[in-house]
Amino acid sequence: MGHERPKPPRGSEPQVVLADLLRVAGTRRLENTVRFAGGSLELWIGWPVMTLTAEQWTQRFAKRLGTAPPTDSERDALLGLAGVAAHASERTAAPISSWLTARAGVAPSEALRAANELAEELERET
Repeated sequence: MGHERPKPPRGSEPQVVLADLLRVAGTRRLENTVRFAGGSLELWIGWPVMTLTAEQWTQRFAKRLGTAPPTDSERDALLGLAGVAAHASERTAAPISSWLTARAGVAPSEALRAANELAEELERET
């Protein structure tokens, strides 16, 4: 089935070799060995290593979509909206709430206001 991660030897502390991790980061996948005092442990992460900041990703993704990236205040409101949604419900509510904001054509600041109102309403119900 999937790739099983071996357990480290008992009593040994991992010694990640930073130079190895930095070298591998250039491959966009982190597949390397973590060295232990009594042996080694294979480290495998299937997700690509992050190579862009959130701002860089947003700018490039916006360009790919043919639109402008959010302003600082729009970004702050969207992050606030995601936080309110995730804390008032489940984590998955955050991206869906952002999608609903875009679909409704509502400004991020207005969506954040509405999310805060809903969260306060839910708090009063409990």
